[in-house]
Amino acid sequence: MIFDDVLAMRGRLLDTLAVTYPDMLIIFDNQEAVTPPVDAVWCRFSVKPNTQQIASIGQTKRYNQTGIATLQIIVPEQMGDAIGYDVLDAWNASIRDWRSDDSSLYVYQTSTQPFTPTIDDPAYKINHLSFYRSVRS
Repeated sequence: MIFDDVLAMRGRLLDTLAVTYPDMLIIFDNQEAVTPPVDAVWCRFSVKPNTQQIASIGQTKRYNQTGIATLQIIVPEQMGDAIGYDVLDAWNASIRDWRSDDSSLYVYQTSTQPFTPTIDDPAYKINHLSFYRSVRS
């Protein structure tokens, strides 16, 4: 049930960004370790399930599940921020008000959080949060 949500969100991301940015590295939670490029934009994608609440009773119980999917876009130093916002715009247009193919999951809110580079970490980062809700058995 929970992993169905993770797969739906990952699938949407790949359907969106793999078409527009086919060479961009996308790192998922707990995958095999990779070294991110220092001269190209890359992303980290994480789906974090949150609360579960019973939605129905009877033979086949259904549960409301909420969660947050975070796309972190990392733009290396000296590349400016425009490409990061292009990636953000593509993802946001794809995920805002989106429903999964089986209509069990939908995104009801999105939020963007840009982070200013620091001396210790000169890459420009943009976090995009997708708040979702699903109802599954």
